[in-house]
Amino acid sequence: MQRCLWSQYTTQAYVTGNLRLTPVQFFAPCTITRLGLYVAAGTPNVRLGIYADNGDTPDGGALLAECGPAAPAAVGKFEIALGTPLSIAPGLYWFAYLHDGNITVHIPTERQSDLGTLVSRGVVQAFGAFPNPCPVTPTWTDSGLMYALVTVP
Repeated sequence: MQRCLWSQYTTQAYVTGNLRLTPVQFFAPCTITRLGLYVAAGTPNVRLGIYADNGDTPDGGALLAECGPAAPAAVGKFEIALGTPLSIAPGLYWFAYLHDGNITVHIPTERQSDLGTLVSRGVVQAFGAFPNPCPVTPTWTDSGLMYALVTVP
């Protein structure tokens, strides 16, 4: 079953060279098999990942899974399969992505209400494998959270 975490969105352009993270809360155990985002413009190479939460921050959180690099063939829904499905327990996690060129993605204009004051975070990071653990990430003032899609059984 595919589940979009938000239904209303706008677009946001991002330049290369940044690790971007957005919080997401899971309320039941699940197995994640794919990660994705909705691309509005640009087709750079993209890496997607998931970090464990570390006290309402990704800072110091363990890298749980990553996939890519892969390049979107066109605008629209873009997914990358995890090499090994990831079983997770209920709780807070951080979706992450890196890209090697400019990209515009759909981001939500509504938020998951249970996230309270948590917002997107990011840090300057060259394109490549995700660092493990997650580096210190200042809060960013994006207009919303990044859009993320997961496929769970």
